[in-house]
Amino acid sequence: MRTFLVALVALWGAALPSFAQGGMMGGGFGGVSGRPLDTDLTTATSILTPGQQSEWAFTMKEGETIIAAATTTNFDPAIQIVDKEGKVLGENDDVRLGVQDALLVYRFAKAGSYKLLVKAFKGAGGGQFKLTLRRFVATDIKVGARTTSPPGGKSVQFYRFSAEAGQTLLIRNAPELSVFSPTGESVALGSSLQEQVARTLASFRTPAKGDYYLRAVSTRPYAFTVAAARVAPLTLGQAPVARKLGAGGVDIWTFQGTEGDFIRLHAKAEGTMIYAQLAAIPTPDSDDTDTREAIALFEVGEKTEGELVALLRKTGTYELTLAQPLGLETDYTLTTTKTVRGWEQKAPLKETLALGGTDYYAIDGKAGELLRLEGLSEQFDIELELYNLRGEKLTSNDDGGKGRNALLTALLSQTGKYLLRVNCVGNGGSGAYQLQRAPDPVRPLKLGERGIGTLSAEGTEIWSFTGKPSQALILSVRLPDFDTSVRIFGPDGIELAARDQGDSTSTLFGLTFPLEGTYTIWVSSKSGAGKYTLRLIEAD
Repeated sequence: MRTFLVALVALWGAALPSFAQGGMMGGGFGGVSGRPLDTDLTTATSILTPGQQSEWAFTMKEGETIIAAATTTNFDPAIQIVDKEGKVLGENDDVRLGVQDALLVYRFAKAGSYKLLVKAFKGAGGGQFKLTLRRFVATDIKVGARTTSPPGGKSVQFYRFSAEAGQTLLIRNAPELSVFSPTGESVALGSSLQEQVARTLASFRTPAKGDYYLRAVSTRPYAFTVAAARVAPLTLGQAPVARKLGAGGVDIWTFQGTEGDFIRLHAKAEGTMIYAQLAAIPTPDSDDTDTREAIALFEVGEKTEGELVALLRKTGTYELTLAQPLGLETDYTLTTTKTVRGWEQKAPLKETLALGGTDYYAIDGKAGELLRLEGLSEQFDIELELYNLRGEKLTSNDDGGKGRNALLTALLSQTGKYLLRVNCVGNGGSGAYQLQRAPDPVRPLKLGERGIGTLSAEGTEIWSFTGKPSQALILSVRLPDFDTSVRIFGPDGIELAARDQGDSTSTLFGLTFPLEGTYTIWVSSKSGAGKYTLRLIEAD
């Protein structure tokens, strides 16, 4: 048997002592390329002869672990670990359903000589493949116990702990780290909390029951804790819940949500801060994009720590995660609602905005409807924002009305519910306010005649005209020297053309209409105020 012990030790470094490869079954390396990526990871490229196997001999210590992966697009690889008598101790064909690469984790109970075999599944196929090997001795730790780094300043250290399937585990004050599952796959680490907490707290969900391996990298002494989050069910709209959050702990509340639910969640802690984050729990057939897009979060004021306002875009299971950023023990009260107040717009609505708060209202709208709403307040600088039922902001206005009042104007493109958000600019004010429907602002524009208008700061004026299918017209707009925009909408509320004026004082639109009906021209001030003119003529 040909061996490459000297060459491999030189290439792969001291992490793989007594490690040799040969072609005992006619396989052989057929060329090898390896390099030390770090102190525990090695890669090599080899060629498998069809119908044969490649094998590597090595000596292992008691309690030593390897994570071996064979990847290729040329054949379906399989990995086996065998002892010196040829008994199969561990094997793997597919990482998981749908992934044909092989991945194997094995911990050696006894010191001795072993072999790693790479072959094609059922002996079919061959060709070039890549072998990746991670080799280490892990220190056993327990979930919930504090772990300190070993003496001597070792830069890479592995730890092993057991966990049940579906647990949410948290690693607080950890150094740079990665986690491997019982199958050897790398577990995605993240924090379901704000950046301030994420700096000291990483979290992950265990995909299966078994032993997990944590790889820590640091040249300085450290101490960390792997802890299981406290998980409890939650019913939206239930009575407020009082709870004590233990030192270093994290609470996770799970609940069922329905597409279109508008929810407000507020964890209030006396005398300290508490951070909250909402996430969708993935299903077996979902991906990261599905879970990210399942929630539309709305901005909350800086004075409302622990509050979340969200619109659920998908039906499913959600989790609310709560933590104290410094890991301090704290008492908190959790309040939840899943309703939003309706406003029919038939009469003015008078309300009071809490300090740093936001109010939301559900309003009905129809496709092609021109919506114009005023927000009035003498006590704070009121701002209005309009959202569709996917939580996407359609438009907003701060000072479009008189003084500091808001005047929001929107042409609706869909029939259904919309959300109106009321808040104070800067989130620092409070007091009484009034909402009311503003008069229809549309002015008719006749073909060939000149229209004259006056824009207020951040204001909008709307003109209408009748168009016919395939009719071709030219719209000329002349404006003073301030920043404006011009938009043209069809009878169905769909935008046909738009242009920001910038430094230009005039612009032309060439228009051909797809539908018969009433079209609208929106002239808006982005900054400044003044007069403008517009004219609609037949195209030659």
